[in-house]
Amino acid sequence: MKLLLIIFLISLFILLIPIKLTLSFSYIDSTLSFKIYNFKILPKDKGIKSKKQKTKFNFSKKNKFKKLNNFINDNISPSFVKLLFYKLNNRSYKPKLIFDTTFNYSLSDPKNTAIAYGVISALFPILYNIISVVFKIKDSKFKVNPIFKDKLLINFKSKCIIKISIGQIIYTILIIIKEIYTIRRCSH
Repeated sequence: MKLLLIIFLISLFILLIPIKLTLSFSYIDSTLSFKIYNFKILPKDKGIKSKKQKTKFNFSKKNKFKKLNNFINDNISPSFVKLLFYKLNNRSYKPKLIFDTTFNYSLSDPKNTAIAYGVISALFPILYNIISVVFKIKDSKFKVNPIFKDKLLINFKSKCIIKISIGQIIYTILIIIKEIYTIRRCSH
């Protein structure tokens, strides 16, 4: 009985204690990079391919994409997305997020660069609201730096710190599954 109680307490501890997850994204000089903590996920160094070597397309993956596309078309409607956003947004048990993003760009024409600055700056509140549906945002920084040069340049860096527990992940998945089940039950 004591062993069962100890296992239960350890499981509860693991479910409720948040884990601090650090993610870094960057797109600099046409190179995409993704890191979790300091472990590089992208780009993967697989060596240099020769020009004569061709990649083969796996047709079984194509069928999987068709199945996924059919599932999405059959089950996900605008009303479902709206209801899911409402359910996720109004829950109090959200993971916490801190992010710092820097976006440097030049569109090779100063006039277009200046116009794009207004558009990009206006998109940040929309992005903030979409992210806040899933996460409780503790701190956010979004810096847009236009560079007035006569060349095309896009550099992007983002660092995110997510404090999430396994219980929050399970809770979010259960909400999504419940809504998919409700939509399926109502459609039949």
